[in-house]
Amino acid sequence: MQQSEENNPAISALEHAQRRELSAGLAAILTLGIFLTVTTIVEVLSHISEAERVGKMPIWGQVLTGEVTSRVVILLLLFGLLILMIRTPLNLDNWRRRLPVYLLAMIAFSVLHVVLMVLLRKICWPVFIGAAYDFVPSGSSLLGEFVYEFRKDVVSFWTAFAVIGLFQHNATLQQELAGARQEARQFSRLTLKCGGRSIFLDAHQIEWAKAAGNYVELFSQGKTHLARMTLTALEDQLVAAGADTVRVHRSWLVNRKAIEQIRPAAAGDQQLLLTSEMQVPVSRRYRDRLSLD
Repeated sequence: MQQSEENNPAISALEHAQRRELSAGLAAILTLGIFLTVTTIVEVLSHISEAERVGKMPIWGQVLTGEVTSRVVILLLLFGLLILMIRTPLNLDNWRRRLPVYLLAMIAFSVLHVVLMVLLRKICWPVFIGAAYDFVPSGSSLLGEFVYEFRKDVVSFWTAFAVIGLFQHNATLQQELAGARQEARQFSRLTLKCGGRSIFLDAHQIEWAKAAGNYVELFSQGKTHLARMTLTALEDQLVAAGADTVRVHRSWLVNRKAIEQIRPAAAGDQQLLLTSEMQVPVSRRYRDRLSLD
């Protein structure tokens, strides 16, 4: 009998990932909405100040509707971009195939922005200004006005794509960290990303770990591994696994059972000699944590 969708773990995992991306994307749109609100206020005040500076009476309705209608439409269109990013994600593995889809979406984004913005202004202009709205001012052309808007829309489209993607990436990392902590609690082992693969290490066999830029270098059972994570994230996994490790320096973690000697060092610091003959600095800030009782 064919497995139902409800009991299919692959489908469940996909739906869970899409819900996570949707939640992160909505948070990104909210952030962009706040940003657009702030920039709208700044633009309105700038237009009014400029008008007053040259001795003109600012037309509040024109300034407000001009700025607000454009940003409201952009904000609404971001929900369509989010749906596209969830259903047809663009990444380094598929960019050759899917980039044309996003280029078409960018053009549609700009066309819809212009059409809906003009429609809103034609509705609002007579109400707030008492005059009809003309998208093409005297001396300009329709093509020229569209190109002007299109250039701005290209920046808006890809900026929104980057912000939403950043929020989604961060949500995925948080999910992976939560899964790694759960793995550590249940099986007392670490889940580490090394290049394009994942490795699993016994948490109690980690002798030392050292921060190395965006990576962590750690030593276990005679081998050194390099994982893309922070030292704090590694420490969280080790604590969850119940490993007897301690932070002795802002850049170092050690297993207490691997400590053979504690030696004095310069400026009141200390130095550890481990069973692997690795020498590890101990800063004064972390000396109180180093209790071998």
